[in-house]
Amino acid sequence: DAICELHDYRTKPEWLFTDDDESGNEDTRYRQRKGERPGLAALDAKVAELTAQGHAVTVVAWVPSRLFRDAGHKEHYFRRWARCGDVQVHTKQGVWNPKDPRDRFVSTIVAGADQYYSDDVREKVVRAHDDRRASGLPATGWPGFGHVRACGCGPKGGRCASPKHDRWVADKKEAALIRDAAKRLVAGTTNLSTLAGEWQAKGFRTRLGGDVWRLTSLRKTLLAPRIAGIL
Repeated sequence: DAICELHDYRTKPEWLFTDDDESGNEDTRYRQRKGERPGLAALDAKVAELTAQGHAVTVVAWVPSRLFRDAGHKEHYFRRWARCGDVQVHTKQGVWNPKDPRDRFVSTIVAGADQYYSDDVREKVVRAHDDRRASGLPATGWPGFGHVRACGCGPKGGRCASPKHDRWVADKKEAALIRDAAKRLVAGTTNLSTLAGEWQAKGFRTRLGGDVWRLTSLRKTLLAPRIAGIL
C-alpha cells in the first residue's frame, strides 16, 4: 500500500494476491509434491489479462523475496512478463524492467541471495527434524488429533521443564474414536461423511479448534503416519 500510494498506482482489492502458509522455496514445494503457489499463479494470470487489454502493469511487492526465492523461478516469470508487454516489478529495493538486461541481471543476483538463505534455512530445519526422529521424537509441532503431549501442556501453554514435553501419548477418548472409525471404514460399514457427522454430534473438535469436521480434514487425520506410530 505504501509503495502504491507514493507512486499513484491504480489498485483494486481483487488485485491483492497472497500465499499465506505457502513456502516460496521451490525445492520444498517439489519435496511436498506441490505445484505453483496459488497467489503467484493468480497474479501471473492477471498480468497477462491486463497487458492483453493494453494496460501498463506494475507488480508490487514489499521485498523481492515475497515474489521469488529461486533465481530460475524468477527468470521464468521475468521472461513471461517481458513477452506480455509493458510490465515492471517494483519493490522497496528498486524498480526492475523484465525486458532490461541490466535489471534482469541485478534481480537474478538478488533472487540468488534469497535462494541461498532459503535453502540454508530449509536444510537446517530438515536436519533438525531428522535428528528428532532419530531420537524417537516427533519432528515438530503440536500433536494432531488422537495425541497429546506426555507432560500435559496445552497447545498454547509454552514450553515446560518436563523431559516429557517433546513426547506424544495417545488421548484415550480420541484414540478410541479413531480406532472405531478405522475398523468401520475398512469393513465398509460407514463412510467419511457419516463419521464426520458423528464426531461433530459428540462434540469432538479439530486440533485447530473447529467444531466442523470436513471430509478432507477427517481423511487427513485417519491417514496420518503418526496414527500408525510412524514418525
